[in-house]
Amino acid sequence: MIRSGGCTLVLVFVTIFSVVGQKNCNCVVDTNRILLNLDLDYFLSGLKSDIHSTPQKDSIPKFIMDQLDCLTHGFSLANSNQDYQCCCTSSRDLPKRKLLYLAESKDMFVMTYLTGGIGVETHLLLIKFSAGRIEKLWTGFGDHNLRSPKMIASFIKKYRYKEWGLHTNMVAL
Repeated sequence: MIRSGGCTLVLVFVTIFSVVGQKNCNCVVDTNRILLNLDLDYFLSGLKSDIHSTPQKDSIPKFIMDQLDCLTHGFSLANSNQDYQCCCTSSRDLPKRKLLYLAESKDMFVMTYLTGGIGVETHLLLIKFSAGRIEKLWTGFGDHNLRSPKMIASFIKKYRYKEWGLHTNMVAL
């Protein structure tokens, strides 16, 4: 009985400290919606719309970059032709991510990028926005060759229902 009460007390303290420790970003990241792929139909439909790609990180709208900075405590990104922290021996002065593909429509933002460390991972980031505000955000893992809306949509359709297809058991930016 005491062991059960002790576990409950620990869980209460962990919950309090994790909530207090979160930053107050304007964008709400609903990890359940992301991990269950609930918004993917919207994004797949949006990938068929008029999307314009750009090769430079400076094209990321300021409100999106501000939210990514807030959510990650510093969203550093190198352009596709620049070095980044690809591995554990990379300089810590380099950006943590490397841009692969970036595109935007009137209400959707699409980006693929690499992160390094022990291994290199490719991230997919899809954002629905309106009036300078993020309304929906989805992120998952992909392939480094995803450099067009058609390739991204095809990849998502292929892997969305496979176990460990687009996600591990966590959401990462």
